[in-house]
Formats: sequence, structure tokens, C-alpha cells
Amino acid sequence: GEVQRAVGELKVELVRASETITLSRPQEGVTATITRTAKPDALVPLARRETRECLAEDMRRLDPDEIYHEALAGLDKVVYT
Repeated sequence: GEVQRAVGELKVELVRASETITLSRPQEGVTATITRTAKPDALVPLARRETRECLAEDMRRLDPDEIYHEALAGLDKVVYT
């Protein structure tokens, strides 16, 4: 069937006994708002990143995959019939 993408609010909330801290940003916005209990709101730059930038960052942080390495090393032992 048809797949529909539902997009909600971008928000992270940390609730502690002493205060609640919220970071929120509109979907298409480039500025986020930090809200803290009993403190004035703060605006911070938080632009949406391109998918390629996120993937490049993830690829730089990948650890070696030892299990995948072992599987590749054993490919020559596979008998194809």
C-alpha cells in the first residue's frame, strides 16, 4: 500500500527534579529554542543538516566490524553448488 510520511515537532525534553529543559525547532526552521524552568528562553542556531553530511559523519565514526571481516575471510571456504 501507499506509505505516508508523518512529520511531527522536533523536540527533546529533559525532566529533572529541579527543572525541565526543552530544545525545540520547527521542521523547516534554522533556529531552535532552549526553554528552562524559571529562566528566559534562549535562541540558538540549529539548521537542518543534509543527509549526505550526516552519513559522512557516521562513516567517519564507524568502528571496525570484526564479525563482517571474519565472514569475508571465510568466503573462499564456501562451496557453491
